[in-house]
Amino acid sequence: MRKFIFIAFFSLALSLGLLSCGLHSLFADDLSDSRIVDALQEALFLGSQTAADNLSSPCANPSNGGCTSGYLGNTQKIDAQGTTLEIDTPNYVKDVLGGIDSFIGKVPTPVQPLLTSISGFHGYGDKIKKTLNEGAEQAAKEAVPLFRDAIFGMSFSDARNILFGNDNTAATSYLKDKTFPHLKELFGGKLAAMLNKLKLNSFWSPIASNYNAFAGSYKSMRANPVYNSYKFPGLPYETDLPTDLSGYLSDYATGRALDGLFYMVGVQESKLRADPWGAVKAVSGFITDAIGDLLGDVFSKAKEG
Repeated sequence: MRKFIFIAFFSLALSLGLLSCGLHSLFADDLSDSRIVDALQEALFLGSQTAADNLSSPCANPSNGGCTSGYLGNTQKIDAQGTTLEIDTPNYVKDVLGGIDSFIGKVPTPVQPLLTSISGFHGYGDKIKKTLNEGAEQAAKEAVPLFRDAIFGMSFSDARNILFGNDNTAATSYLKDKTFPHLKELFGGKLAAMLNKLKLNSFWSPIASNYNAFAGSYKSMRANPVYNSYKFPGLPYETDLPTDLSGYLSDYATGRALDGLFYMVGVQESKLRADPWGAVKAVSGFITDAIGDLLGDVFSKAKEG
């Protein structure tokens, strides 16, 4: 009878102990809470550093396609809409610049150089695209310290939610939440400085202002009942063109660049969860063997658990 009571008491104590241990009890060995946090911190830093390093490395031959590094020429798709890592110039900006170039190409050849110098827009579409992507690549180099500062304050509660949640990019979402405002400031400042060197607004602002004034008058005329019998064609651009093109492009490219950056961080996290040892080995230049063992051990057990 005493033996039975002892066994029952031991079983009850063991059950209560397992319940009270929480996350730690899911592991069969001596992985401590601090070890789990360490692993998540290293995983986040590994993924963010790998992504930033990749996107800050310009592609050697962007014109040949197939780039897998940098922004310029990198045609990797980051969403179902087919958005690429390469940051393209907004369509209406390309339309305006292309329309001017196309018009100049139709005038008599001897006059073309004069009109080109007056318009100042010849080749600006390519210059803008190159500047947007190179600015993003330069900013990506400076993103790693911001990632590091945000990562190493992670709590055990954060680590538990990330490691055992159903989201394969939970760590990426955590990192985005912690760093996005600072990264937005970093990328925006870098891109604005580079775009200002092109002096876009000195050429663009008069065109945008004149178009916006014309479009406003046209819309008023189209809405006037006097002209109800007329069929008015749609405007080339129904919304106003931004008069501060540099500022608009800076904001636009910052959003695109950060979408691409966190997409790449998410790719690294998914690889770590699916194949911890393989992912660690693929980027082993960034980490020590001890850290590799830690990541592989914790993520493998999380996957099993």
